Amino acid sequence: KNGEAFISDIISILRKRRDLLVDGLNNIKGVHCVKPDGAFYLFPHVEHKGMTAFEYAEKILLEEGICVLPGSFFGESSSEFIRLSYSGVSTKHIVETLERMERFHNKYF
Repeated sequence: KNGEAFISDIISILRKRRDLLVDGLNNIKGVHCVKPDGAFYLFPHVEHKGMTAFEYAEKILLEEGICVLPGSFFGESSSEFIRLSYSGVSTKHIVETLERMERFHNKYF
């Protein structure tokens, strides 16, 4: 309805969110994230240190209010990963999430 300008604006917004989240994740101890070319989610490698992926996801949700999916939901070979979506959140929420996640990792890792 709004043409190519609308699509271009949305792509720009999503790219900024992706880049902010990827860069922030890569600055957290125990996290490594590759920048994807597409999609609206990230699949970073996360050190769980004594926790299963499910325990990690549950603990970070309960302690920091961050909702992630354990990578093990996508197959056993992905058990050291988590999945985060960035399409429906503001950059303000991404920054807050990164701060909370860093606090969580500093506490446990």
